[in-house]
Amino acid sequence: MTPFMMLFRKQHADIVELVRQIEPQLDPEKLATSAAEARHLLAILFGKLSVHLAMEDNCLYPLLEKHQVVQVRDTARKFREEMSGVKPAVEEFARKWSTFTIRDNPTGFCAEAKHLFAVLADRIKRENTGLYPLAEQSVAKPASTDEQGIRLDGTRIIPPGARVAAQAGNGVPGLATATVQPAPGARK
Repeated sequence: MTPFMMLFRKQHADIVELVRQIEPQLDPEKLATSAAEARHLLAILFGKLSVHLAMEDNCLYPLLEKHQVVQVRDTARKFREEMSGVKPAVEEFARKWSTFTIRDNPTGFCAEAKHLFAVLADRIKRENTGLYPLAEQSVAKPASTDEQGIRLDGTRIIPPGARVAAQAGNGVPGLATATVQPAPGARK
């Protein structure tokens, strides 16, 4: 497995571990005293998830969508299109559930959190078993280098001079967005 793909799998493991830390708190009675702690863990989860999604959107999918093998391109496009519905759901959840709204409606919060976590778990499982093995095969035998100099062999994930920027998302505590910005003068 290349360092490039190991990074994505590590991010998945981190996300799963945070969900495991939050799940025991998904009890309306417990949330009366632990809403702030649950919201803090959610903020960390949303930050990690935002960086992960930005890396997939700006690094992984573009590389795979340019691959010379049709199955690789089509699978990457399919996963990207499917994710377009998950990201807004995560952002809406983050906006909706503050410490105060969790305390005010712990039963609703628990139900929505369990649903969101099930969606994320399904997505991670499908990426780990469908997309990532295909990507790893593609990375092991690189088909090309993209126009920014990112090689599929994993030796460079982000071109020299590029920056990964994270910022708070729409004034919502714990919601962040991340982007990968090309180096100055790099072709787009």
